[in-house]
Amino acid sequence: ADRARELETQITTVKSQFQSSSGDSARRIAELEGERDRALKELAADRAKAAERARELETQITTFKTQIQSTSSDSSRRIAELEGERDRALKDLAGERTKAREFETQITTLRTQSSGSASDFARRIAELEGERDRALKDLAGERTK
Repeated sequence: ADRARELETQITTVKSQFQSSSGDSARRIAELEGERDRALKELAADRAKAAERARELETQITTFKTQIQSTSSDSSRRIAELEGERDRALKDLAGERTKAREFETQITTLRTQSSGSASDFARRIAELEGERDRALKDLAGERTK
């Protein structure tokens, strides 16, 4: 019986500690659940803010993409215009170079003809001067006779 009383006392003590501990545990569980709920609310709020920020950024990205595409299209169009102008200028330049070469050929031809003509003229002048001189000598010889 003593042993039974002793065991009963121990059982009562353990039950008491368990209930006390259980009450503390229940209170701690309630505190932890409250902290968890607050953390979940904060997390939900943070997620909502993050989702809103993501939507704002997506809108900005879409706007920038549109602007870039528009600018790119305008740039492409302007590049094509400038390339066309360059090609026309190069074509005009090629035409001018061709004209310049034609003029140079004509000038060279005329110089060649002129130098040939000049020597022909000089030779003919010398022949005529020679004939004149002979005629003058003949005339002078007839006068002296």
